Amino acid sequence: MLRIAISLLCMTLLLVGCAGPLSKPLIEPNVQVRGLEITDATLGGIDAIVTLDIDNPNDTRLSARGLSYEVFVAGNKLVTGQDDNSISVPAFGRETIELPVRLSYFGIIETLPEVLRTGTADYTVKGNIKASIFNHPIPFSKQGDFKLPFVSPFK
Repeated sequence: MLRIAISLLCMTLLLVGCAGPLSKPLIEPNVQVRGLEITDATLGGIDAIVTLDIDNPNDTRLSARGLSYEVFVAGNKLVTGQDDNSISVPAFGRETIELPVRLSYFGIIETLPEVLRTGTADYTVKGNIKASIFNHPIPFSKQGDFKLPFVSPFK
């Protein structure tokens, strides 16, 4: 009976040792805003695409339940949005996401004096990805500017 107990104990220790430590902690993905591109200007507003790159440093697929975002131009919040489409990034992989946004002229009117003064539109895109496996949102942010070819700065 003692031999059986010792054998079972050895087999248990062997199985636990082969299984290795409990699953290693997951590393949050790196989310970068690649850019903001104006795609159209109509009487209803300006359409743009915000492009995000999501890098997954883990050996397991990353799934998310969507994201929320804000777009600021010249310090004024022009767009607040949410995309509830699921996101899936392969293990050790990268996924590119394009978010279509519409900037209303009402919001643009507030930014117009600054843009006309400088001839440049400073922008900030920021938000959060709602990852399924983390208990908190994963933030992303990017600041930049784009020169407006049809505007000469006032001095």
